Amino acid sequence: MRSSRLPNPADRRPKSPADRREARLRRPDRGETLSLIKDGDGKYRSRSPAALLACHDALDRNLMALLLTGRGYRVTSCEDGDAALKQTTQNHFDIVVTALSMPHVDGLELVRSLRRREDPVPIMVVGTKGDEIEDIFLRCAALYGADQIYSGPLNFVRILDEADGLVGRIRG
Repeated sequence: MRSSRLPNPADRRPKSPADRREARLRRPDRGETLSLIKDGDGKYRSRSPAALLACHDALDRNLMALLLTGRGYRVTSCEDGDAALKQTTQNHFDIVVTALSMPHVDGLELVRSLRRREDPVPIMVVGTKGDEIEDIFLRCAALYGADQIYSGPLNFVRILDEADGLVGRIRG
């Protein structure tokens, strides 16, 4: 009879400091220590996922940023797609959550621009009206490469759960 041995977590621990894939960055000026992890490219990044939030409505944007932060995300907020595109060229994000309707560059154009650059970041496009025309534009966003579309009255808990699922699928 064969015995099945459960894996011992100690077997997976790094044997020496050189084997460690983690680092801690101490920031005494802020009184915090940031935990970093080394990714496949050899660069260190924060353990908490980075989210880019693009929404023209200040109330929705601030509430969503607060909820994402509460879930452990580092959030960068933008008022429109143009500012969001600039942020994506300067920073790495684990997820982009964008409203469909925004001034200057809307959510549809943001998705198209990110996918033209072959940026693999997961994108969630959120519509707030829930009408027929918005549903057509959300389907276009999916065709352009959005990983998740959400229509209807805002249900922030559902949006957060879907964002967690997208980030977990990519990181896990």
